Amino acid sequence: MPSPATPSKPARWPRALWHLFEGAASRHHARGEYVYLPDDPATHVFLVRSGAVRLARLLDSGRELNLDIAGPGEIIGEGGVFGESCRHGLAQTLAPTLVARVPSAWLASAAEGDAGIALELTQIILERRLRMESRTVQNLSWGCGQRVGALLLELAERFGSLTPSGRNLGVRLTHEDVARFIGAARETVTPLLVSLRSEGVISYDRRNLIIRDPGRLREKGTRPTPA
Repeated sequence: MPSPATPSKPARWPRALWHLFEGAASRHHARGEYVYLPDDPATHVFLVRSGAVRLARLLDSGRELNLDIAGPGEIIGEGGVFGESCRHGLAQTLAPTLVARVPSAWLASAAEGDAGIALELTQIILERRLRMESRTVQNLSWGCGQRVGALLLELAERFGSLTPSGRNLGVRLTHEDVARFIGAARETVTPLLVSLRSEGVISYDRRNLIIRDPGRLREKGTRPTPA
């Protein structure tokens, strides 16, 4: 596979996987494009080089359930490595994103022959599973306001950047996106975000969400300790 020009390696990028994907074919996706959809053949595994990718499942009701957001250095579509024949979920970009891909069978063979690759792949998958499990627990036991606060803080930590006005979330989410992540209706989430904006905790427009008062948002995004 020919080697395209690649961006600088992020500081947290897994070393072995970086080398494995160095010669991989890469594609630029505009915001909102799908990397894959349910029932697509699981013939390739993808590495996010830059940007952000929303991972979701399509429910029987037709609604989408957001599972996670993958950022630079993370693998998506790894099910093919473990025998998945077709996709069970979808992957959609939340920002201009560069994605590299290699055949699932090739990565499976490389992981089998290189303990370093296998370990890094396992660590990436485990990290995502732990985030998803933590969010599931929050969705089942926390109030909507707490779930919104916790989600914004998590994403700001993973993708955000400091600006003169506060911490930019780094990914563009609609109110519907937020609702899908926390297992709530958009009609419930919108008043919560409006309230946070009116209190000066956050500010947002169609392109950016800024956390202006992380301390107050952290208070709202933390489950109260029972008396």
